Amino acid sequence: EEERAMREVVRRAEAAKRESDLATERWKCRAEVVEAKCEGLKEEIARCAIKLKEEREIARAHEEEAHKAKTLAVSLGARVSGLEQGLQDALDLEKIFNASSSQLASEEDPEIA
Repeated sequence: EEERAMREVVRRAEAAKRESDLATERWKCRAEVVEAKCEGLKEEIARCAIKLKEEREIARAHEEEAHKAKTLAVSLGARVSGLEQGLQDALDLEKIFNASSSQLASEEDPEIA
């Protein structure tokens, strides 16, 4: 009876050991799957980081171009304003010249007036 009980204990211990080994193997497989997924995620993160860096460089270049364009627009605006003022001054001088010419002509020849 004691020997039979001992064999039962040994049988149960061996069964528990097999089940433990199977569970350990399953966890190892799961760990490998998780590691593979992590590795894939690390690679994806690295690709995203590179893409983000490239996008930032492009955005920085666009900001620089926008700043240059704004500076040029301000400069051109100032030039146009100067040209408009020069044109207005020329028109004012033309009026003065015409008025003076008309006055001189009327003083020289009263019939022209």
